[in-house]
Amino acid sequence: MKKQFAIALLLIIGSSSSVHATVLGEINTSQGFQYHGEPFNSISLTWEGDYTVEAGGGTRCDLFEPLIPSDTGLIKTISPGTLDFDSFVSFLTNGEDEIIMHRIADRSGLGYDESDWINMFVPSYGPDLYGYEITEIRLAVNELSITYLTPDRGLDRTDYYADLTYTFYGEPVPEPATMVLLGLGTVMLRRRRA
Repeated sequence: MKKQFAIALLLIIGSSSSVHATVLGEINTSQGFQYHGEPFNSISLTWEGDYTVEAGGGTRCDLFEPLIPSDTGLIKTISPGTLDFDSFVSFLTNGEDEIIMHRIADRSGLGYDESDWINMFVPSYGPDLYGYEITEIRLAVNELSITYLTPDRGLDRTDYYADLTYTFYGEPVPEPATMVLLGLGTVMLRRRRA
């Protein structure tokens, strides 16, 4: 009977702690811009965390390689240790409602409070994805166009439009009580076998 109880307890604990990565939230952004100056044929995507006007910016995070129009329809993925993934995720999971700024081609930018920008698909423990471990970020390039126009009033001009969706995948950070139960189950099993 005790053996069956220990096995049942371990199965319950094990099934509750083996959570698969799920969609935590997403950010949709559509930006268009006219740039007068040197023409370009690709765009970089930069996030700035802890953005403040007083500081004139924030901590720069480059998540993906520059995009070109033929990337339209593609989905790109990054995970921990890739480019500035870890820095960016630290802003999204710190429990503070900071302004995050999204810049395209280092020229135009949109900045919002995290609570206004992240569409959450999981219970919220704060204004951002606090309480979750982000394991992957996917970028869907819904539309991207870059058009070089002949000199406009004597200036080179490049127009671009980007419609992008960032999706965040991850899992809840285990609570201390869950870890204690898991440890107790392990001790009980070892004790039983001894």
